[in-house]
Amino acid sequence: MAGLAKESRTPAFLALVVLGFSFAASHLRWSALVTILQKRVAEGMRSKSKGNKRWTNLGLWQTDAADEDYNAACESLARKLAEAAKLGEGDAVLASGCGRGDELTLYKDEFCVQSVLGVDPDPDAAATFSPKRKDVELLCKTASEAAATCGHEKFTKVVALDNVYHYPSKESFFADAYHLLAGGGRLAVTDILSRTEKKAPLWIVMMLRFMGIPPPNLWSEDDYERGLAAAGFVNIKLERVGDRVLKRWLPSFVRMHIDYAIISGDR
Repeated sequence: MAGLAKESRTPAFLALVVLGFSFAASHLRWSALVTILQKRVAEGMRSKSKGNKRWTNLGLWQTDAADEDYNAACESLARKLAEAAKLGEGDAVLASGCGRGDELTLYKDEFCVQSVLGVDPDPDAAATFSPKRKDVELLCKTASEAAATCGHEKFTKVVALDNVYHYPSKESFFADAYHLLAGGGRLAVTDILSRTEKKAPLWIVMMLRFMGIPPPNLWSEDDYERGLAAAGFVNIKLERVGDRVLKRWLPSFVRMHIDYAIISGDR
């Protein structure tokens, strides 16, 4: 994700697609390849940032300046998601796909939640998570595994920061989230979505596929309203923030077809 502000330069997101093709002959599974590429790109971005955080999301950027701090942009996106989830005192939070766990401490320290459990299928994430506090924990699990082991109505909030587009099935994740939430609980996610109800061009589908995004996961705004409602959620809201997220990574001819949004709903 070595993002460049000027669209005349090669966008990092598309550069990853090229890298994906170059690794196509590898025996690695695509999911493993995508994880490796994401880590490498994020490492490159963080090397120019302040602090020792290990963020890996796309970021919510404040300006078009090429030297804007990557860690700060990642924190801004996490903060925006937390606000959409209405995190606060007394909340028991499940953070799905939390990466190395920087978002967990942000939710605890800035939003004063009661507890936060992060789950991520990457074994390194849990093994290297440093804040060993009983109210902040990171486990090597998927969201579906958490749903099977954590129990019904255990959390007041479920969040997923910049990762649901990678999931094998969004429908299954939202069903699991509903199962995990107590009555009156709230779900909030960030996601890439289609700008229209029309089927995306084949080249967009292929680009996203090589970034580990299954074609069925490119939902539109209407798809989200139907999908969350089918899972049982109400008061569904969607806020588009693509201009502050994707502009750093994608040229305008790609952003004509896809957007980025923060989506929330109540149980």
